Amino acid sequence: TYTHHLLTHEEGIDPHLGYQPLSFWFNKACMEGFASYLETLSSIREGAGTLLDNCLIFATSESAYARLHTIDGTPVFLAGKAGGRVKTGFHVAGNGDPVTRVGLTAMRVMGVPIEKWGTNALQTTKPLTEIMA
Repeated sequence: TYTHHLLTHEEGIDPHLGYQPLSFWFNKACMEGFASYLETLSSIREGAGTLLDNCLIFATSESAYARLHTIDGTPVFLAGKAGGRVKTGFHVAGNGDPVTRVGLTAMRVMGVPIEKWGTNALQTTKPLTEIMA
């Protein structure tokens, strides 16, 4: 009877689990769908690799802590190698940096001539060079 978003606001935290079980179910289903999408892209041959090798996919959730919609620690994913322009297999801790660094990195990797990304406190000029090939 709830949408996922409304559920994140309304569902109580299970005292034994320490989290919102139905919200967790939705988030898990979304991540399973994302994994299936990536598996499909990686199964399609394209040139010397796969379709996933030649893509760069940006994915995130709307918040880190669903009930409060906090944005600190929001999980963000880049998948694919962008035709060899991205190094894969990394976990990069944000350490308080703006999440917009990921978007700036993706745009630069894909050849968008952009110097900065974001507004106000989230504006950055600093891409994640450690994942750029």
